[in-house]
Amino acid sequence: MVFLRGWTRRVSQAAFVAFLSLGNLARCCTVYEFNGSGFAANAFALAHMVPIYHNTNGTFFLDNTNNHYRCSEDGGWHDFFAWEDNLVPWTQEKEDAQPDAPCIRHDISSVNKVVFENLKLSWDELDFIGVKKAWKYQPWVQEAIDKRLDKLADVTPPSIGFHVRGGDKLAEDKMLNRQTTEVEDLIKKFMVTWPEIKGGTCVMMGDDHARISAASKLAGKQLGCKVFRGSPYYRKEGHLQDHFNQQSYEDKCSGTVQLLIDMELLAHTDYFIGSYNSRWPRVVQYLRYVLYNKDRSTSVDASAYGLDLFSNIKRIFQTNA
Repeated sequence: MVFLRGWTRRVSQAAFVAFLSLGNLARCCTVYEFNGSGFAANAFALAHMVPIYHNTNGTFFLDNTNNHYRCSEDGGWHDFFAWEDNLVPWTQEKEDAQPDAPCIRHDISSVNKVVFENLKLSWDELDFIGVKKAWKYQPWVQEAIDKRLDKLADVTPPSIGFHVRGGDKLAEDKMLNRQTTEVEDLIKKFMVTWPEIKGGTCVMMGDDHARISAASKLAGKQLGCKVFRGSPYYRKEGHLQDHFNQQSYEDKCSGTVQLLIDMELLAHTDYFIGSYNSRWPRVVQYLRYVLYNKDRSTSVDASAYGLDLFSNIKRIFQTNA
């Protein structure tokens, strides 16, 4: 309880700081500018921004010019997510029509500066709020998700979700001198965290075909689970952002819907294991905790760094013990 009271007090103090900071902006309109990086990176930055700028700083626009997750030339976030009256698709004409134009513009780097340097907050404190407010699917996307969730509901329990990442994440690990999370790490993390659980269904989602196959075989052998797989990623070697960015709008559209389906399947499993070297499992973690009321202890990070919500709490109590 002491921890919870402290956390609440910290959020309240941060909200007050945010209010003072925003009061100096003369109620300008705001634009979030998507860049050409991955879906999860942009979704995270947007989740940071929603609690800070929504209903506090004039019209909140989304500039999809460089957002490659879209269905058409003038598409973008709103192709897949509702709430357009609050997160308004940007055009130059709309911005020029604002009484306080030009708007304040933010991208991923400037949002992180506001969060970490100006407000001195962590991601979690804002993203809980941002996901709760803004993660609302368009009806056609929700329909596609529900069809796959119906299939998940029929599997043998417990359902154990694994996110298996390859592709450009492996090169990124080398560039950042970061330890790569291997297939064996995912299975071992589950066995160490929940040693009493055997059988059930292992729900395998990811991009790299060979790594998913290896994870499926190892999970079947070590855990005795049946395997439920997502639709194969279009590129056998896994996700490569530059390659995805060059796809047709039709392929980008279907690829984004499949990404959201995979996220939702993992968000609905009884347990979830991923590598938080990627922002992708972090999004799943927030969906589980914020939208679907999953206990924090059912989602863990298999990377060498233990960045999931449950591990963070354990470290606090172990430090205070």
